[in-house]
Amino acid sequence: MKTRRRIITFSAIVLVLIVMIGLLAPKFVCQSEPADGNACVTQVSPQGSYRVDICKPALPYFSLSQEMPRCVRFFDQRTQKILGKSDMVDMAGRGEVFWPTAERQSILVGGGDNAPEMKVEKLDGQ
Repeated sequence: MKTRRRIITFSAIVLVLIVMIGLLAPKFVCQSEPADGNACVTQVSPQGSYRVDICKPALPYFSLSQEMPRCVRFFDQRTQKILGKSDMVDMAGRGEVFWPTAERQSILVGGGDNAPEMKVEKLDGQ
């Protein structure tokens, strides 16, 4: 009876750990720098003010719900400062970058409800 109880307790602990890793991994993995230079696709805005890096996860990451998990990093190209990083997002079929306009003063990568977006203070080229 004690052995059975221990197995059930151990199984419950393992299940809780798996769920916690699944919830925390997308945030943790995207905070790491890419492991090699070939891990990112870089796009620079038409006027050269901003840069977006769409990177493969630096650490091994497995997801049943994401075909192409990626991290997005936003940069001010003039100062080389990072503006922000996204959590893990699925970039399958939606890697287009929408640069700031007068109507939408932000950089948007892809589409959909969970598309990474970074608010910016200046339009491209200003």
